[in-house]
Amino acid sequence: MNKKTIKQLISLSLVALLVVGGQFNIEYAQEVKGTKDETVYFDLEATGRLSKAIVVNAFDTEGNNVKDFGVYTDIINLSSVDEPIINDNKIEFNLESGKAIERFYYQGTLVNPVNPWVIDISYQIDGQPIEAEKLSGANGELEIKIHVKPNPISVKKFADQYTLQMITTLSTEVASKIEVDGASVITVGSDKQIAMTVLPKQEKECTIKASIKSFKMDGITATGTQMALGIDIDTKAITEGMDEMVSGSQALVSAVKKLNSGIAESAAAVNSLDANLKLIKANGEPLLSGSEAMSNGLTDIVTGTGALESGLYGLNQQLTGAVNESADLSTLATQMLQNPDPNIQALANGVLSQQMLISGTQGAIEEMLQGATTVNSGLHALQASQTQFHVGLVEWMNALGNYSQAMTRFNSSFAQLPNNTASLLEGQVALNSGIIDARDQLISMIENLPIPLDTDPSAVNSYVDVLNTPDSVQFIMKTPAVEYEVVKNVEPVKEEKKSFWDRVKDLF
Repeated sequence: MNKKTIKQLISLSLVALLVVGGQFNIEYAQEVKGTKDETVYFDLEATGRLSKAIVVNAFDTEGNNVKDFGVYTDIINLSSVDEPIINDNKIEFNLESGKAIERFYYQGTLVNPVNPWVIDISYQIDGQPIEAEKLSGANGELEIKIHVKPNPISVKKFADQYTLQMITTLSTEVASKIEVDGASVITVGSDKQIAMTVLPKQEKECTIKASIKSFKMDGITATGTQMALGIDIDTKAITEGMDEMVSGSQALVSAVKKLNSGIAESAAAVNSLDANLKLIKANGEPLLSGSEAMSNGLTDIVTGTGALESGLYGLNQQLTGAVNESADLSTLATQMLQNPDPNIQALANGVLSQQMLISGTQGAIEEMLQGATTVNSGLHALQASQTQFHVGLVEWMNALGNYSQAMTRFNSSFAQLPNNTASLLEGQVALNSGIIDARDQLISMIENLPIPLDTDPSAVNSYVDVLNTPDSVQFIMKTPAVEYEVVKNVEPVKEEKKSFWDRVKDLF
């Protein structure tokens, strides 16, 4: 087995450990599975600035052909000795080594990479800015500030979909009195691991303070991985439901406006009815007084006609008696008319004339008596009707008075309703405005959720090329370590023991 093959096998093992084993505290790293996974390694300067980007692409192979897209400065096959076939941004591997490969890896160094996050790291000793390279073996009061925000020039908005976790490890052998603001601290043996988590779309800052001596520090690491809520939220149903609430609230506002208008009209009608009742009652008082006077007058007339009827009846009886008593005298006077004596004839004519006058008077008196009887009977009927009318009028006026008083009280209470419904309208308008604001805020909140929804179609995009459709993309970043070793005895120079990250870098 030649050196190149051995180196490739070692590279594959290290990459597998890095991706699968969860080194560098990748709490959110996804399990490598599916047709393709992209792992992007960023070499950061001590200030957080990106200096180099290498992508390890992993494929589940079916057959002997692997196709991918991307522009790299150099490409290394980590799984076999087969060379890549490059055509513009298309990369192919024909796996003809004869060995079955279920998981194929290759890496490439990107041209002009852009970090989806802007990372700014600054250092101070005793309040004075210092470069990270000069921290080696330093003593004093250390302050590290880490500031992270989405990169506005990054075309692919991974910072809007991914969570970034930065880990700073301080050994308690060289650092004490550690104070942290904006991150959590975990004790791992003699080390303090300071973890700052930056959620999607968010900007975050962390400040670390410590008293240091003979200072050294591992590089600051960062992992960026997709993080989802793990629940299915039907945002369309939510927004449509809120729109229905807004429509219903607006319809209610319209209905309350009509109610307010109707109440105002009703209040005016009630007020008019109250005024008219008072007017009817006021005009009815003279009618009641007139009815009472008429009843009294009818009583007097009935009394007078009764006396007249009685008088006429007595007079008629007297005249009737006189007519009956003078019947013989009339017969005698008729006989005396036969006497030739003019004086006797004149006397007889006088008697007959007197008899005729009495008879005529008696007839007239009878007619008057009949008329008086008829009038008196009508007056009694009229008096009875008037009495009934007057009693009814009194009862009606009393009821009208009670109803008018009740209507006055009702009018007084009802007059407050327009103001109350106006307040109701104001409240409903305010409620409608509040629902609209709540809808807009809910939509804005959904759009700006710091963690993407599982149903978001843009949750997984290729960092390398839009033609790729990876199942996962993750970012691993690291700054240089601050090295410091105290040489106590002069010994032969031994080969420097390289860190895990150095060995990974040597692969490239």
